[in-house]
Amino acid sequence: RPPSRIRSILSLRSGIRFAFNNAVGSVSDLLENDQYYVVFHVDSTIKSGFTDFTTVKNQLINKVKRQKQKTISRDMIDELVIDLNASDQSLQTMMEKQKRYDTIEDKSIELNSNSNSSSVSNIIR
Repeated sequence: RPPSRIRSILSLRSGIRFAFNNAVGSVSDLLENDQYYVVFHVDSTIKSGFTDFTTVKNQLINKVKRQKQKTISRDMIDELVIDLNASDQSLQTMMEKQKRYDTIEDKSIELNSNSNSSSVSNIIR
């Protein structure tokens, strides 16, 4: 799911029409909505059609796993916040008492670091 500012741009129908009706390399005129001024550039196209299931099977499996992990993580966070608000314990104390939080790492990284565990792109595609 794209960030909210990108969703606002994607709701610009004239830009979407431009992308579908113009060739690679085309650049739109200045377009605007209530919040943004936008210039669209068609940098590539995707051939229409279907991809064989065996080709995308692993991608789909990984996507479902990530979605399930995200849901479980959000549920754990919600429960943790409720427990924290209902008691006078610190987060550290609560995590030490409950074994189910053993898999949660206490780790900090800079967003622009060259860490293998995460990557950041400053380019919107």
